[in-house]
Amino acid sequence: MKIESEIKSSPSAIVEKQYVLKSITPLAMHGANNGNIAEFRVPSFKGVLRYFWRTLQEETNPEKLLEKEEGLFGGTMTNEKRKSPLSIYLPELIQAKQHTDILPHKNSKSKVPAVPVNQDLTVKVRVQKKNEDLMNKYELYMNYLFHIAGFGQRSRRGFGSIQWMEHKWQSVTDYANSLKQVLQDLEMEELYFVYNESPHLLQRRGDVRTPHPILNSIWIGEGRPSYQEVLKAIGYASHFGNRNGTLGSMKPRKASPLLVTVRKIGDLYYPIISEVKTKEKYNQPYEMNRRRFLQELGVMI
Repeated sequence: MKIESEIKSSPSAIVEKQYVLKSITPLAMHGANNGNIAEFRVPSFKGVLRYFWRTLQEETNPEKLLEKEEGLFGGTMTNEKRKSPLSIYLPELIQAKQHTDILPHKNSKSKVPAVPVNQDLTVKVRVQKKNEDLMNKYELYMNYLFHIAGFGQRSRRGFGSIQWMEHKWQSVTDYANSLKQVLQDLEMEELYFVYNESPHLLQRRGDVRTPHPILNSIWIGEGRPSYQEVLKAIGYASHFGNRNGTLGSMKPRKASPLLVTVRKIGDLYYPIISEVKTKEKYNQPYEMNRRRFLQELGVMI
């Protein structure tokens, strides 16, 4: 099913789609002057899009996966250097100098520059008219992205949460149905169970067989009146639920399998917790820490 959108075909044979977004938690995305200025950047945005595209790819051969990825997003790692059919650009430069504490649960004053909340962000995507058939595919993955992704520093812990203005969910059921529609449109629904009202909104049907992380589960935590309360709860969950580094560590560097973003549903702010897994075996300490992490966010499993 094609997402309804304002797609324009210009005389220069370009097909374009515009996304109007709003930051709902501080966005700590940085450019060259990362110590003083936050900046909403195309390369970072595209990198997140590529990552979440991979989380729905069942390809078990890394070389075939990379070839498919570079066909959509460009790259130089395969034998054939490719330019992406997709162009992303920002009609307005978004920068900010104000700082935010990215460890709000510790009162550590670990402040970094961040784009503030309620900042309007416009992203435009383009393809040449000869690649118009790819536009719907890009749109579907962008829609998926705006359900569960965050951007910038500490994006796995709630910062950099961005809401697409077309997403006006009034209830958890609305959000679950919207997520289900995304999977249907991507022809992925047969791989996942989607539940309308349970905190465990999504569960993969079978075992993970890929060496790269793919989507396994999605939970929705307790809704709170402010984004600050949600960020603090996520910080506590990360601190107290990660006793032995199974949920991510700096030394050795290990990314967390649990990614938390924030979405506004009705009048409340909700943590959306996504779990990505590889074919690696996950031991009992991980399961225990995950349960503790989820419980801190209001999810009982």
